Amino acid sequence: MITQIDIIFEGKLPGVDMYLLIRTLLNNISDEREPYFNEPEDSSVTTHSDIIGVFESEELIDFVVSFDELNIFGISIPNIFSQTFVQGKEVELLLFFDFSDLDFRDGRTSIDNLRIWTTKFQEAFKFEYFRCQIDNGNADQYYFDSHGLGPWYHLLDT
Repeated sequence: MITQIDIIFEGKLPGVDMYLLIRTLLNNISDEREPYFNEPEDSSVTTHSDIIGVFESEELIDFVVSFDELNIFGISIPNIFSQTFVQGKEVELLLFFDFSDLDFRDGRTSIDNLRIWTTKFQEAFKFEYFRCQIDNGNADQYYFDSHGLGPWYHLLDT
């Protein structure tokens, strides 16, 4: 069974609450992890304020953070990689992790709980769309999206 998954959130500015999103992500970083920008390339960030400043002043952003654990809405997701892209008004957030790390009894329960979490995440940060798919999956290789269950949901263990 494939357990490496991507959750992709998409939205537009000013609808997406970037300030709250970035603050929430930064508050989950452990001291051993250091966020960085792939774009703009010359960004030197040392504080949370510096990072927020880049999001306020740039139109092309590729921001990367890895977490030992991302704990939001009562669900803790260990060993997660996050990449936030901003291009003009378009925003995309990618969360990559192994859902077998989630502490639930089986694959379907893990995805069901993740679906609840993802919906709360979408509502809190005001994204327009989300999709949970196998890592680098094709168009039909997803467990769920903002419209409902996908074809791969039915392949999960119960």
